Amino acid sequence: MAITHPSTPPTTHHTKPTSPPKQTPQITLHPLTQSDLPRLSLLEHLAFEHDEFSDLAFGRERGSPEALQMRSEQFGKFLSRGDCWFVKAVLSNGGKGKGKGKEEKGEEDGGEEYGDEIVGVAGWMSGGGGEGEGSGDGKQEEKEKGKGDEVLEVPEVPEIPKVKTKEELEKIWGKGSNFKLCEDVFVRGDEYMFKACGKERWLKLNILVIHPHYQRHGIGTLLLKQGLQLADSGEAFPPSPTPSSPIQTQTQTQTQPKTPIQVILGASPWGIGLYRKHGFQEVHSMDIRLDLYEGGEGMGSTSHVIMRRAPCCEGVGSGEDGEKGLERA
Repeated sequence: MAITHPSTPPTTHHTKPTSPPKQTPQITLHPLTQSDLPRLSLLEHLAFEHDEFSDLAFGRERGSPEALQMRSEQFGKFLSRGDCWFVKAVLSNGGKGKGKGKEEKGEEDGGEEYGDEIVGVAGWMSGGGGEGEGSGDGKQEEKEKGKGDEVLEVPEVPEIPKVKTKEELEKIWGKGSNFKLCEDVFVRGDEYMFKACGKERWLKLNILVIHPHYQRHGIGTLLLKQGLQLADSGEAFPPSPTPSSPIQTQTQTQTQPKTPIQVILGASPWGIGLYRKHGFQEVHSMDIRLDLYEGGEGMGSTSHVIMRRAPCCEGVGSGEDGEKGLERA
């Protein structure tokens, strides 16, 4: 398991006053490929390695080779779906990887060009509006304010069968997972989320993860804005450049403008500030007492907040603060 927060030995010499200023990393966005999946599963683990909720929900062995392999296979299923797409943030560093430990190098080699490092990934899913999609991947949620007693149809989550064996649940959540907690948060969350969307088109942020060594560099903002710009242009999917060609963060001018799309997500506590800056509003908050679940004795509480961004929302901020992980699918 890689060390994500290595300790720094005491400095015995004064820092030279002529030290060059820290430079902003050069980041470009590219489509995620099958060969990137091992890196994505490792990146997700590193981002949530010291998260108490993840310890209980997905088990303390989620960073094992077996668990990472299973997670890569899960991501592969989403990548092959016609309603999902992933974007990776690539740092061009001339072969000098800032956050690579011995355990990380082997995972990275498969999906990155020499000298580049994947430091963040966003995964999106589209549906609604007659596309035949009313549900997501069983791992996020939402409920809209102001609905009162109005009842909207709540689509089923197809990935979670009504009768499940332990083996089936392990294929969904992974070995060592707390099935009850995962379903209470992610499955119930999706029900809240799609109820809020109604029958209109939606774009859902399934996952947004940043490498711990590169947080607070605006990478989460860059990945988020790319999806929001597509939603505002009425496009549910990005253009299809080659994996080596950067994705443009600005969409092309449409000859026939399309109706903007609402955007939905489930936010962890440290992601809420970033999303607010980009026009998201809280529509439902899930307060989670970890100590009430098996294996969570002595643990504290956390929250999972459903947020929605209305179509073509204005007021996008620059927002670097709030990046710490951020969300997992």
